[in-house]
Amino acid sequence: MKDIIKIIKKAMKLVMIQEDPSKYVEDAEKILKLFDEIDRYSEYIEDLEPLYHPIGHEVRLRKDEAKEMRIDMKKITYTEDGYVVAPPLRGKKKIS
Repeated sequence: MKDIIKIIKKAMKLVMIQEDPSKYVEDAEKILKLFDEIDRYSEYIEDLEPLYHPIGHEVRLRKDEAKEMRIDMKKITYTEDGYVVAPPLRGKKKIS
């Protein structure tokens, strides 16, 4: 139990919680039991082949072709030096 409280104190210090760590002992014990349960099954899965693994499969990508776009800058409200500019979200800055 002392070890669990030490671990909880370190974790609480990391997240800057100023509470009594003994409140979290029960939860920490449950978490540690779950990890023990996972460890129990790890020996059974060591020899299993994965059902799917992305490495070793052919990657099919589409051809990325650039297309020429013509934009009539006169129709766009916010432009600056030939670029489209997003309108201001806040403040009084006006874009010419």
